[in-house]
Amino acid sequence: MFDGKNILVTGGAGFVGSNLILRLLDIGANVRASLHKKNPVIKDDRIQYVWCDLRTSEDCMRVCNDMDYVFMCAANTSGAAVMASTPLVHVTPNITMNSQMLEATYFALVQENIPFSEIIEKYYPDLEIEDIKACVRYATDLTRSEEIHFEIA
Repeated sequence: MFDGKNILVTGGAGFVGSNLILRLLDIGANVRASLHKKNPVIKDDRIQYVWCDLRTSEDCMRVCNDMDYVFMCAANTSGAAVMASTPLVHVTPNITMNSQMLEATYFALVQENIPFSEIIEKYYPDLEIEDIKACVRYATDLTRSEEIHFEIA
């Protein structure tokens, strides 16, 4: 389905985005990935990385140009301490980013915009619920260890 297709993965330096990129490369997709604050974790000449701010319509239009599919993996996130003290801190940036991307994919005539919530269900149907839970636990453990390391440092 994605062999030879132009695919944008937003959040290309994140846990979900980077793993999705590896899968897409394996099946022959032409991958573009958006980056915002983090450097890429995958070094591969087949990936076109684009630094951008998905809260702006101009950057959204730029990264969506010439794409067949868009996987929306980007999100404005932070550690548990920030979320505990200011639980709504991510609402506005994420709503802005998602609405800008929906509009950009519409005007760029993208075949399909695939939100994060559908990625596992639609494109990894062979995964059992326990596999998904294990991935979430792994990602959570990584995040916690990074937070602990950061706080100690």
